[in-house]
Amino acid sequence: MTQDKILGKLCFQCDENLRPEDFELLKLLSEVIVGLFDAFLLRASLLSDREEMIRMSVAEKMLATMAHNIGSRLAPLPLLLFRYRNLEKKYSELSAVNDSLDYFASTTLDTVKRAKEFFALPTPRKASIDLPARIERTLHQALPDETWVLECQDRQLELAVDYHLLETALLELIQNSRSSARDPNQLRISITIKIESRQSDFVTIVYKDNGPGIHDDLKERIFEDFFSLRPGHDTGTGLGMGMVRRVIEAHGGVVFARPSAEGAEFVITLPRQ
Repeated sequence: MTQDKILGKLCFQCDENLRPEDFELLKLLSEVIVGLFDAFLLRASLLSDREEMIRMSVAEKMLATMAHNIGSRLAPLPLLLFRYRNLEKKYSELSAVNDSLDYFASTTLDTVKRAKEFFALPTPRKASIDLPARIERTLHQALPDETWVLECQDRQLELAVDYHLLETALLELIQNSRSSARDPNQLRISITIKIESRQSDFVTIVYKDNGPGIHDDLKERIFEDFFSLRPGHDTGTGLGMGMVRRVIEAHGGVVFARPSAEGAEFVITLPRQ
């Protein structure tokens, strides 16, 4: 037995002629074997921790490089938008399209700007927002209207959050639903926003899809960085759900996967103040 765990048991069949000093030698042999196993397990643990640190460091450097390159590629977007705005006098129907392009450009450039903070606990830049209206806009931008439903009893629910971060987390959940869907054309997503009582200091957001769901054994592991499991689909980077948890925790909230009869279900709880 080591200091931390039992490794196993060795049995010796000894006859009555075994001398006491021989028994002491067997005890010494056992201690040597245990010492070797203990050292091996410690070395394996240290190597695993070192490999994880190396992977995280490499991932951070790759992400920073990608963010820089993507930012350079997207830098002309504001100029392109300016040119399209000038055409609105001639083509009035461009106004609505330009509004969508403006939203896309600003949020995309902001995402690239914050990409270097991906592995750190982000610092939310909070502002009071109409939460149902903003989530509805995100769903409308990301999904066909017939594939989603938003339920909220209080349609004027104000909440102080960094909606860019919160929207990024929501889009990650949507992308995971798309990637895991058996048939993308049959994908359905529902979001319910509720306050348990008027005295409650928290808002709960329940996200559901009709996909294959999450096995009970994996409900915690899916939030680990670099863990990815999509049966029947290409494996992802394993970084998205870890980001989702960091975003929610940065707001003082919690997120977890809840057992569901069908599909995946995530519960997000955020403080109202």
